Amino acid sequence: MSLKDEIREQRKSLKGAGFKKQASWFITYYGWASLLCIALLVFSVLFIRRILTSKEKILSVMMINSNSLELFSDTDAGDIISRGFEEYIGTDTDRYFVQTDMNESLAVSDNTDYQTAEMIFALSASGQLDIMTADPAVFEHYAKAQFFEDLREHLTESELSRYREQGLLFYSDALDENGETVETHVPTGIICTGSKVLMDVGAYENSECITGIIAGSAHPETGKRFIEYLMSKGQSAP
Repeated sequence: MSLKDEIREQRKSLKGAGFKKQASWFITYYGWASLLCIALLVFSVLFIRRILTSKEKILSVMMINSNSLELFSDTDAGDIISRGFEEYIGTDTDRYFVQTDMNESLAVSDNTDYQTAEMIFALSASGQLDIMTADPAVFEHYAKAQFFEDLREHLTESELSRYREQGLLFYSDALDENGETVETHVPTGIICTGSKVLMDVGAYENSECITGIIAGSAHPETGKRFIEYLMSKGQSAP
């Protein structure tokens, strides 16, 4: 007897049977298939929900050696800065978000933390890092490695002049693929020491800092707005 015929005979025998017997028969013949269908349905619903509710990152910021005490407090300084910037540019926070990492430290010396350095390189190479803010030693180290955008590509002459007049432009040399200098005095950073945005969260309280747009950033225009935000409340003595 074929399985089809067997099932037909079983159904005839169940006519008038109680719920318990019918349920037992259903599980025997359809149980695993039903469970698989239910599992696939649940997975599909969760997958679609994740796609519909996931947010797109519109800016990734890393602040190195910020001296933030966020790891030892109930307040996340990085989140405060991110939320403040999102409000500043009118971000639709149901769809987009900004990430500010203030947990990284790096000493540029013979004892360089290569794990952190490799992470920074990997994030920038994969287009997952847009802005770096750091103390002068670290920023200059990366500037020499051609790590930052030429700000002339993203800021207007009026904007550059304003920073220049305030003595806030950081310059570095542009090198070719052979390491030869092809241009000097290239603006690659903005000195943000004393930025009230940073002071409000206790960042760089005891050190100078410079910020710049990562070369090849996926969001250079948003990065420009972030620098504008850092400087928007003015500066105070660190």
